[in-house]
Amino acid sequence: MNVVLSHLPYAAKLKTLLALGKPGLSSMVVFSGFVGAFILIPIGYSTINLLIFLICSASITMAANALNQIIERDIDGLMYRTRNRPLPLGLCQPWEAYIFVGLLASLGGFGLYFFFNALTAFLSLLSLVIYALVYTPLKRVSSLAVLVGALPGALPPLIGAVAITGEFHPVGIVLFMIQFFWQFPHFWAIAWVSYDDYKRADIMLLPNVSGRTRLSAMHIVLYTLVLIPLPVFAYYMSLLPMSITLGLVALGTFYTLFALVLFMKPSTANARKLMFASFIYLPVGLALFILNVVV
Repeated sequence: MNVVLSHLPYAAKLKTLLALGKPGLSSMVVFSGFVGAFILIPIGYSTINLLIFLICSASITMAANALNQIIERDIDGLMYRTRNRPLPLGLCQPWEAYIFVGLLASLGGFGLYFFFNALTAFLSLLSLVIYALVYTPLKRVSSLAVLVGALPGALPPLIGAVAITGEFHPVGIVLFMIQFFWQFPHFWAIAWVSYDDYKRADIMLLPNVSGRTRLSAMHIVLYTLVLIPLPVFAYYMSLLPMSITLGLVALGTFYTLFALVLFMKPSTANARKLMFASFIYLPVGLALFILNVVV
């Protein structure tokens, strides 16, 4: 019994450090990377290699999230939705978190380099740098941070495609574009719902300085609208089959309808509905690509 108890603090510390990596959020990022890889794997491709890709991707994604929390630990303590994170609560020290980030980034970067290719490793680490060291501090300076943050947020499926093909495969680029434009309404809906919380930390992410207004909602509509013709263009470029194209057009229309509701009646309640619509769009859209391969 004493031996077990003596190890409990270490287990708790590990759990705390893992929480810095936001496993829930990371899983969606890793899934999008998996889709980019899975739809391009050749017949007979090693399942072990695919598993290694998932582990390395998860490592770098969690490293980016943890580094983000280290940099924002003071800001997180000011906001209601983030004040219970490990660092503001003092559950771990910054130096411990830095070591955790270094280990994860090294594992992911070296793993992608040795098992796949240098371009995959470079893009993954570049994504980490842009997210943690550019997007994170920029949030307190300009709403352009959303544009910067959308780049690493859209890279995972392209990285997955590069891991398998060794090049910027056109289908990977299509997935990148879809995920890139999806993020703007997604982030802005969150920024709308959490506007007061962000304002408390001097963070402005909505597209217009007027804040929660019809003008900001108009920007949101414009970005959801892009997601309707984008798959059609990809279809005419022979990059997507008709089944996926129709599904993505339907999802884009669904997403846009919620954005239009917010435009017609700007309110936190409608922004929250748009936020949940964004949670539906991406996983269902990615699932269409998998189903096209499996079925």
